Amino acid sequence: MAVEIPLWTPWLAPLRHRLTAALADLTGLPADGAWHWQHDPKATGFQVSIRVEMAGSVAQAQPDVTFGLGQPQLHRQATWQGQHLAVELRSSIPSALRSELIRRLQAIDAQGAQGPLLGQALQAWQAWRPYAGMRDEDVRTFSNGEAMLRLGFACNQNCDFCFQDRQWPAAPHEMLKLWLDEFLAQAPKRVVFSGGEPLVHGPLLLELAERCQGHQVPLWLQTNAIGLDVAKRLQSLQNAGLVGALVSYHAASAPVSDALTRAPGTHERTERGILALLRAGLRVDLNGVVDARTLPDLLQRSQRICAVFLPHCQYPGQLSVAFAFPTRDAGGGTYDAYALPLDTIAPVLNAAAVVLVDAGIAVTADGSCGFPQCTLPRWLRNQAAITDHADEHQQSREKTAICHDCVLKDQCMGPRRDYLQRFGTRGIVAQAEL
Repeated sequence: MAVEIPLWTPWLAPLRHRLTAALADLTGLPADGAWHWQHDPKATGFQVSIRVEMAGSVAQAQPDVTFGLGQPQLHRQATWQGQHLAVELRSSIPSALRSELIRRLQAIDAQGAQGPLLGQALQAWQAWRPYAGMRDEDVRTFSNGEAMLRLGFACNQNCDFCFQDRQWPAAPHEMLKLWLDEFLAQAPKRVVFSGGEPLVHGPLLLELAERCQGHQVPLWLQTNAIGLDVAKRLQSLQNAGLVGALVSYHAASAPVSDALTRAPGTHERTERGILALLRAGLRVDLNGVVDARTLPDLLQRSQRICAVFLPHCQYPGQLSVAFAFPTRDAGGGTYDAYALPLDTIAPVLNAAAVVLVDAGIAVTADGSCGFPQCTLPRWLRNQAAITDHADEHQQSREKTAICHDCVLKDQCMGPRRDYLQRFGTRGIVAQAEL
């Protein structure tokens, strides 16, 4: 279970509090009221609609006041609309307060966007707006002793099944450094640098890695390994404490890989990066998503891992493989097209796992990103309790009525909600024995 120790300095909450305070100053309404934001990221210009639930006898189940700032778009709903401000007042607002509020906004609107109160509110909104809908946990987590920082969401691939949006904004560098220092003070088991693709943030990645020196903490990357075949780059990271990488490797063939990653030519570069990691003596965990495009390639992928990568391992356990249960992508456009029912995946996945295990390569197919354990043969099930998995992964899962009668329920997170919406309980089978 993720442990959210109240030591991590908040990043987004102060931005929201600053905006709330600025809007309270603008409107004269209490800052400790229940402020709710409505934001359309596709809207042109600078627009926002804000609802405020007022305290005392005015409080209603529905919001009472809606404001538009900058280029207000309340139009016909507006009780009053100026050049820079607009307001819609519900009938729950007393007439005296209604008149007072409109007079106040008219005076502020007349001062223009550079007026002190409106200018302050616009600046606070502009500071918060890029991160609308985000949480601190989207860019930093601390779970079961593992600290993870996302350096940003930019990537040199564009996998169509990725749950992230390439346009999501990154946390400020100073916040990443501060969080890393706070993590290190807790003596984590390991630190993982992720993205997007962390290697596209080369100087920042190296700076953060070097910041960990002296703490005797192993460093890992979540990466596609593109660029790790550059000896100087890899050596610098290794000198800073890098011990391993979790590498996205979704297919044996370049055409399949390129279709998934939408980055032609990168399959070969990923393979070169994997070989460089192994030759440098670093641990490598290969991770691949299983869907309708990769399933026909799955057995070939296992065979290629054994033929191409295993000969370069320098010690037992250096190479491992994980199979990932897909989730809905950030754009929402590919999951329904390529997701497969579990009973279709299971026999092929099991055969591909046998090839790896017979070659001495450790395999994970359940885990935080894996499949429900009833999909797997006994020998492939992880015996760890579900409390060992991060909260952000558990939140995407849902136990069914079938799961409640399964002896594996305490060590399995169940299927993803996306899967249940698409296939129902198909392939979910209660197990009578461990």
